[in-house]
Amino acid sequence: MNSHNLLYEKTFKQFLFGAVSIILSYLTIGVIIYYPLLFPSNYISASGIGINSMALALIYILPISYIHRLLKIYIIVNTAFLSFSCGCFLAYGNTSCLLWIVVLPTAMYTATFGKKIDLWLVFCICFFVMILALAFFLRHVLGTKELILNTTWAIRIAVVDVLSAFALVCWCLYYANRFLQIQTSQLMYLEDTASNNKNKEAFVLGNDDWDNYKYEKIFQQIEEYVAREQPYLKSDFTISQMAYDLNINNAYIAKSISKNKNMNFKSFLNTYRIERVKEMIEDNTASKYTLEYIYLSSGFKGQASFNRVFKLHTGILPSEYHKKIKD
Repeated sequence: MNSHNLLYEKTFKQFLFGAVSIILSYLTIGVIIYYPLLFPSNYISASGIGINSMALALIYILPISYIHRLLKIYIIVNTAFLSFSCGCFLAYGNTSCLLWIVVLPTAMYTATFGKKIDLWLVFCICFFVMILALAFFLRHVLGTKELILNTTWAIRIAVVDVLSAFALVCWCLYYANRFLQIQTSQLMYLEDTASNNKNKEAFVLGNDDWDNYKYEKIFQQIEEYVAREQPYLKSDFTISQMAYDLNINNAYIAKSISKNKNMNFKSFLNTYRIERVKEMIEDNTASKYTLEYIYLSSGFKGQASFNRVFKLHTGILPSEYHKKIKD
């Protein structure tokens, strides 16, 4: 792993640790302020403290690859708690909690570095609808009475919401810029390496040469990553997950594979899957494994797609290949 990826991992952990700490502080202060006032948001916030405390411990302990896998779960669970809490606050007439409707998309964008942002925006819209629906339910269906707060309590609640939301937005924007700088630095490093190559006199340093060298270097990282992590064994592995782990833009990964292998990302993974299937069939002389087990454990979802891809790569069906090896 190069120095840029190590820097990205360290920076990403710092970002998550700080963001979760801000949320944890907000919930802790909220429980102290709201505990005697707003039921059931006080108990919801207390549960959120436990979840975010566990998240802090996992960020500190786990490697970055596992953190990326758990990040979606954390966002969904934490958002569920936040929507219930905000819905309760809104039902009692506290509108300052609506600031989190602005904070949430900012935090999601930074945590995912703009990947699949359209899906996360839909998620944020659902979050907003959940808050309104819960507030309506509590006030009009259950007949919750409006909580009358004196000026001191109202100011305390507003200050906690405003300061926490402002701190988290600033934190996210700062690290969004840091991530962009790291990615830019990585691309500049590839270009600087190309300029210092001992064979640079052998070709004219035009834009095409820079691009070719850059994508060759990216493809080397991809091959090393695939050999090390074997992501093709997961049938649902996506280019976005690889982009996460390598800290390289999706488009760069797709273009480097296209330039170096003349195929798309899915076909690239399938070449590794087919090689694994062939190895398992050749080693399966004692017929310990069924053909179904072999192709499922190699990353294929179903028999139809497996047969099609296998024939495309070998020219024969898997059953024919299996019979040929057995004979």
